[in-house]
Amino acid sequence: MKTGPYPLGDRVLHPHEVAARRVAKVRAIREAVGDDVDIQFDCHGVFTPVMAVEVARRLEEFRPMFLEEATQAEDLDSLAWLGQRTVAPLATGERLFTKWGFADLVARHLVSYAQPDVAHCGGISEMKKISSSADSRLGRGPLLDHASSACRRRRAATPSS
Repeated sequence: MKTGPYPLGDRVLHPHEVAARRVAKVRAIREAVGDDVDIQFDCHGVFTPVMAVEVARRLEEFRPMFLEEATQAEDLDSLAWLGQRTVAPLATGERLFTKWGFADLVARHLVSYAQPDVAHCGGISEMKKISSSADSRLGRGPLLDHASSACRRRRAATPSS
């Protein structure tokens, strides 16, 4: 089950209000579905690093499968900073390009899940290279991608899926 920080009524993030509303929503989801359903929280890269830490820490008790794009995807230092301050698994990658865009992310073990988008990363062959790198560095099955027919083909052709 996937959720995120929206809606943003006036298009402005009010950190404490957003955190409180999202935590309440995730609490309600966890109570409704129990412990056997994974909850994925997509932050859409809208939080500042400090806001991301607040949200991550408040969501930890609900054991999310991961927090997706909790910081800007290109800002690996902020992602590392966040990772040092939360036990929640992190995921990112749909806005990164080619295997080189994933190289440092994976080498530094900044995420539990790499998430290339086949349309952005350079196609199925490039996604397979990213998958091999993530599999060898992060462990078996750390690659999640967006549900398109090309992604389904990649999953069929890649052992870690």
